[in-house]
Amino acid sequence: GKLTTVDITVPRLAFGDLVGSATVHATQVPLNENDRVQKLAISYRVSEKNVAVLASDLSGMKLDSITLDEPEIVANSSFSVFGIGIPVGLGLTPSASRGELAFTPTSIRVSGQSFTAKQVFATPGLGTLAKQMLRQQAFCVAQYLPKALTVTSAKVADRQLVLEISGDGAALGGTGFTTK
Repeated sequence: GKLTTVDITVPRLAFGDLVGSATVHATQVPLNENDRVQKLAISYRVSEKNVAVLASDLSGMKLDSITLDEPEIVANSSFSVFGIGIPVGLGLTPSASRGELAFTPTSIRVSGQSFTAKQVFATPGLGTLAKQMLRQQAFCVAQYLPKALTVTSAKVADRQLVLEISGDGAALGGTGFTTK
C-alpha cells in the first residue's frame, strides 16, 4: 500500500516569475492519495541569472545587477558624487521566516571594500540612516506554493539560491495541495 522511496527531478519549475529546478524526495508514499506521506522534501535551485526577478524585493534602489556570492545575494547599484560613479553592493543573506523568503542585509560593498551591516550601523551619523535603508526585505511565497508545503530554509550555494521545502505528513490528494 506504499512506495518506500520516491525521487523525482524536475529540470524546470516556475513559481510565478521565479524559475529553477527541483529535486523531490519522498518516503512512505501511500497509494491512497488521502493517506499521508511520511516525508516530502523538495530542494529548489534558482540560478544567479534567474534570481534577478526578485530585484524589487531585495532593495528599494534601482539595481544594476544581482550576483550570488556565497553566503549572500549581492544587489549591485551605483550612485554619483560630483559626477563620479561609485559602485555599491548590498549583501543580503536569504533565510526562511514565517513562511516567507527573507533577505537580511549583512554587508555593504563600496568601491571594492566590504563592511558588515553591524559596522555601518555603528558609524556615527550613518547608523540611523543605515537602519532605515538596510531593513530586512521579504518575498511572500504563499501565492505560489500549495498550503501543504513550507519553505524551511534558504541559502546561497554553488552560485544558486537554494530553497528547502517540506511537505512532511501531507496527504498528496488532500486540499493542502489544491489550496495556495
